[in-house]
Amino acid sequence: MVALFGVMNRFLQVRPSPPLPALRCALLVSLLALATVALVDATARSVGFVLRRRRQRLGLPMHQEAQQQQQQQQQQQQEIPSGVGGDSNLSFDRLGSLAYQSGVEAPLPPPRPEVAMQRGLSRRVRDLQCGRPRAVRLGALALITVTFATAYLCQVVAPGFVDPALVQLCMVFTVVGVALVQWLLLKHTLPRLLWPCAAGMLAGACMVIVPTVGRGAVAGIDGWQGWLGFGLSVLSMVSTVAYFVTLQASRRLGFTSLQLQYLFLSFSITLLLPLSLPIDGTDWAQQFETWSGGDWAALAATASVICVGANFAIQHATWQIGAPTLSMFFGLRIVATIAESKAILDAQR
Repeated sequence: MVALFGVMNRFLQVRPSPPLPALRCALLVSLLALATVALVDATARSVGFVLRRRRQRLGLPMHQEAQQQQQQQQQQQQEIPSGVGGDSNLSFDRLGSLAYQSGVEAPLPPPRPEVAMQRGLSRRVRDLQCGRPRAVRLGALALITVTFATAYLCQVVAPGFVDPALVQLCMVFTVVGVALVQWLLLKHTLPRLLWPCAAGMLAGACMVIVPTVGRGAVAGIDGWQGWLGFGLSVLSMVSTVAYFVTLQASRRLGFTSLQLQYLFLSFSITLLLPLSLPIDGTDWAQQFETWSGGDWAALAATASVICVGANFAIQHATWQIGAPTLSMFFGLRIVATIAESKAILDAQR
């Protein structure tokens, strides 16, 4: 989905007649994505309100406390011993009470394994929050918003100057960047194969990028526009590394994906609006008067489905499996981008 986001932004900036300028494309995608998030939020709230009213009419329990008490009673019933010598499903607390009554020393519970996250960034940020909770939360929100907005805008604008595959090729190095940040901040031992793998990735990237420099290749690095697109791709990679690490570090601060979506998109619109209007102009009617239904469908799908869906997926994946594991999937992006570019961009020529 993230790879498709880059391909569709390239489509919107080169295929419609007239094509969308880069800043206007980013602004429109952000506006429609924010409207989609607000619509989804309002729908979820309305459905929740209707369900609560229905439960009130039927006299069903409204609070989670009643459900928790019922679950505890079921667990206690399952823990009652059914035969001589006790059941294998007994908890250690139940065994301890039975042993105390019979005069036998209770068995000790097995030691808990060491959790790696105890030395992780999220634990450190949570401990830091105990002293200055408001400052830590505001700082985390500011870092997450700025890094995401930078990476997001670069991924929207860069495909207008270079091929989306080159953008995703730069994004492959995100896994190396995340590993280096983990090493610098947490003093984790890096795998020995990281350096030869990084060197091989760099050599492969050079084999792809260097032939397009100054050769007039289609969507290659030729002229100032090509170098601008390449620079935006590198900036997007660096911002993505910072975004992943900050998002993982703040996962215990209680942020929700919906809150972050509102912040991301609102900040992007605030940043893009004063840039797009003086550069691209305000004659939006002329921009869209010759657009076809397919062009409108591409814009709507890119903003409402691909953009919002990719953002939600990245946030939840980062919180669940961590930034290092998530960044390992960036290699699949370039493969998906090439396949989707062939299917969408080349088919429209």
